[in-house]
Amino acid sequence: MDKIAKAGQKTAELVQAGIVVGGGNGQGGIRYQFTGLNALKPDMITEATRNARASADRFAADSGSQVGSIRSANQGVFSISAAESGAAAGDEGDGGGTNADASIMKKVRVVATVDYYLVR
Repeated sequence: MDKIAKAGQKTAELVQAGIVVGGGNGQGGIRYQFTGLNALKPDMITEATRNARASADRFAADSGSQVGSIRSANQGVFSISAAESGAAAGDEGDGGGTNADASIMKKVRVVATVDYYLVR
């Protein structure tokens, strides 16, 4: 990664000197793509399910109920954005116009929907 960053700095120097640098894709610059999503998915789903259960427990307590079994669950969509994008919950894509491929640091998130039965 250090070599890539140094090469990017050298490329910037060339551009400042008026030399056109491009890869033919029309975007220019270095692209950092995250390819480790499959390794993260199981732990992210576990955490999302745990968080959903904690939220359901709070709702149930407020209504004088208890949480029963899962009625339905949806994994949702995984999104990868630039870590500094500041994307809010519900945002799609790269989060606020920051190109995720231009950032070396990534934020990976999933929104899971879990419906529980409530028991009185």
